[in-house]
Amino acid sequence: MNEFAKLAQDFVEATSLLVGQRTINIMDQKGVIIASTEKHRIGDFHQGAAEVLETGKPVLIKKEDLYRMYPGGNGRNVKKDWDRAGGKPSAFCLV
Repeated sequence: MNEFAKLAQDFVEATSLLVGQRTINIMDQKGVIIASTEKHRIGDFHQGAAEVLETGKPVLIKKEDLYRMYPGGNGRNVKKDWDRAGGKPSAFCLV
């Protein structure tokens, strides 16, 4: 795990406590989960994040979309540029 991923993991764990222990994922510029409150998902591809990174627009994943988005789950996916972390764009998902 690189330094940015460690910081991202600390962020999702702390933020989850502030939002009622909701699931939070942070994905890299390829749509791969690099930090998550569901640690078993780290390293998985996140289809919703990939769509956000491709279009630059938020993606809302509904239950009826799960078959298409798996393993994304329900949630809102938005693009977040982490300029202070080397300028690599990432996607952020709050479930």
